[in-house]
Amino acid sequence: MSFKRALIADLAATLMKNNLVMSGKELQALFNMNHILTQYGYSFSEGGGRGIHKLITQVWKYYYEKNDYQTAYNISRAFVNQNGEYAWG
Repeated sequence: MSFKRALIADLAATLMKNNLVMSGKELQALFNMNHILTQYGYSFSEGGGRGIHKLITQVWKYYYEKNDYQTAYNISRAFVNQNGEYAWG
């Protein structure tokens, strides 16, 4: 999980720095393309469904509870759902 947390945090920082966003579907595709599996050892579901959005929320919560508010903010703004709305929460 720590690798996925760090990857999402770094990706969010890069997206924010460049005023970009990424959908859950795109993050899911990136993870699957690089063989980054769920906690159960499976590929993330196609289409950026609940699994990837749950992971984004868990990572946001982790950084928020660590008082790393900048990273939590980056994550909250960088990732969107299929409707272009923020993907966390």
